[in-house]
Amino acid sequence: MRTILLTLALGVLGPLAAEAAAQDIVLGARYKDALHGFSLRPPTDTERRREYSQTRLVSWLKKDAKTGAVAWTFTVYRATEAAEDVDLQQYARRLPDNLPPTHAMKVDKDSVRRTVIAGKGAIQLSGETGGNLRLWEQQTWVLVAPRRFLVFAIRGPRADAKVLAAMAGKILDTLVLSDPEAEKKARVENLDRGKKLLESLDDAAMKAAVREGEQWFLMKFGERHVGWMRQMEGTAKHRGRDGWQVSVWVMLRMPRDNERLMKRVLFTTADRSMERWREQLQVGEGANALSLAEDGLLVKDTVVSNVSQDGQIRTREQKAPTDYYLPRAMAMLLPRLVKLDTPQSWAFAAYSTPDNAFDVRTFSVVGKDRITIGSRRVEAVKATDQPSADAEPATLWLDEKGNLLRMTTGDGLTMEPAGEKAVTALFPKAKRLIDVMKGWAAQP
Repeated sequence: MRTILLTLALGVLGPLAAEAAAQDIVLGARYKDALHGFSLRPPTDTERRREYSQTRLVSWLKKDAKTGAVAWTFTVYRATEAAEDVDLQQYARRLPDNLPPTHAMKVDKDSVRRTVIAGKGAIQLSGETGGNLRLWEQQTWVLVAPRRFLVFAIRGPRADAKVLAAMAGKILDTLVLSDPEAEKKARVENLDRGKKLLESLDDAAMKAAVREGEQWFLMKFGERHVGWMRQMEGTAKHRGRDGWQVSVWVMLRMPRDNERLMKRVLFTTADRSMERWREQLQVGEGANALSLAEDGLLVKDTVVSNVSQDGQIRTREQKAPTDYYLPRAMAMLLPRLVKLDTPQSWAFAAYSTPDNAFDVRTFSVVGKDRITIGSRRVEAVKATDQPSADAEPATLWLDEKGNLLRMTTGDGLTMEPAGEKAVTALFPKAKRLIDVMKGWAAQP
């Protein structure tokens, strides 16, 4: 399931509720950034924002559900020093007066202290930011390797300083550090394996991976059925080229959320020289429904994407790393294109529309497993599918041919195959909704 990111205007809320305390802070699922060598658990009910600067790695924002105003932010940065050996005692004395522009603030001199975070020496300091808002900020500089710091900064109203400091402390208690060089080496190997797989694909391989007829799936959140998916695969023709097409229709209605309808039509040639996709999303019903549409095309070595929202069309272009580029139709068939008999990983470049950039998608075979389906114990192959380096992977259980037996996502959604009758018994409007989606305009 793809996430559509909507950017909201940012303001600042007033102080947090007075009754908020450290013991009330609930942390969410672990976030891992293997390329920069850290993982941690951020608070629940926050919005994670991907960053693309050289220093800012990731941010979490706490927003008011009604206004979209920001109560506080927690951001992870990286910083590098020229000196090989950093003496933390001397560094701590100099740091308040030598903060780089990214971290500039008026430091409360009595706040500076040395500490230990995740087994590494660290410096903690706090103060007031510049600008009109004059927010309180606490920075924790962790020396994770010679010359290399990770900086963890929490920012919000000064009236909430104690609560924010407690929150940062609880987050940093979950910090785990790892070796980014080992991850980079593994990524290079996985990309090479992905490149070789893509080079090996031809029409015979695609034909063997495609399943004739329709496939239905049911989605659950906890014990509650929240949606369904219908998928069809086969040959197709586009601009005179023969290729392979995957069509998908989805209905999802999570608790306390609007109904979401999604239609995807994904085409590619076996040699990946031509790709076309059309994706449309509707959130809500009636006159107030939000509609988004995307029409994408791979032209030679460039991805061109037209995104339509509220009658406005934006065109984006990005040169594709063609050796590693994974078309969306192939991504849907990936479990049936890789070898499942040996634990190993493949990595690819996958286009991300919201960012107009390419993520590294990694598909990994974990090994043999057994799962319970109904009352039966079934032999399966366990695999993971990670859409980007900073996303939590989905876990899949597959049969020996790569057909899906079960999938679970990091946010608790489960999907399993089901017959049409089982789907329509739970969702009587399913086929009518598919007809509605088939009638949507083909292009934005």
